This record gives sequence, structure tokens and C-alpha cells, in this order.
Amino acid sequence: MPLPPDTASWPRRITALFIDWFASWFAAVTVMSAMGFNPSERGIINWVVLFVFWLETTIGVAWLGGSLGQLLCRLRVRTLDYRAQLGLAKAMLRALLVCLVIPPVITTTGGRGLHDLAVRSAVFVYRP
Repeated sequence: MPLPPDTASWPRRITALFIDWFASWFAAVTVMSAMGFNPSERGIINWVVLFVFWLETTIGVAWLGGSLGQLLCRLRVRTLDYRAQLGLAKAMLRALLVCLVIPPVITTTGGRGLHDLAVRSAVFVYRP
């Protein structure tokens, strides 16, 4: 019987977060520039980046088991028993809580943040 996967370490989680945030920033600035907005208009661009981050994280977790950064860092978001991916509604709520910043910072001893506790998920290291 295979051993259960390890939960993700903080360095991997933070690396994945930076990759996701940079990808969201790049996509938002590119689209906004193409639409004629000045990227130096920080008020609107910050909200667009946050929306793109929420959207990318939601879609990635719901359909692929992880966001772009998580997949590149070999992480997967799964239910606690590691048997299933999160559905769209749980992925949306989890991503929203990550966008609020505080829930991921408050963690349990197992490294699960309030966003994971709310949807009964965990981030695991993927080993093919």
C-alpha cells in the first residue's frame, strides 16, 4: 500500500505564490496595455491583477488540481484524504480566502491555513 503524500513545505508554497502572482501581474498588464490603459495607473491595475490571480487560482485548482505556480512546484491541492480534487465552488472560496491574505498566514501545526480548513483541503507534494 503506498504511503500518503507529504504536505507541502513553506518554501515551495511561497515559490508557487510568487510564480502565480507574477503570471497574474504579467497577464493583467499585457491585457490592460493592449486595451490602452496606462500600466502606471496603479489603482485599477492592482485590482485587475488580484482578479486575474483569483481567476487563475480558481480554475487551476478546480480543474487541474493546482494553480500554475503550484503545478510548476509539483504541488497539488486535494481533499484531506488526497482522493479527490476540489470542486469549483470550494476552489472559488479557497482562492478568495487566499486573496484576503490573512487566512493563509494563520496556520495549524500541519501547515494548513484557514483557507484550507474552510474547504477541508490540503496542499500535497506530487510525486509521479
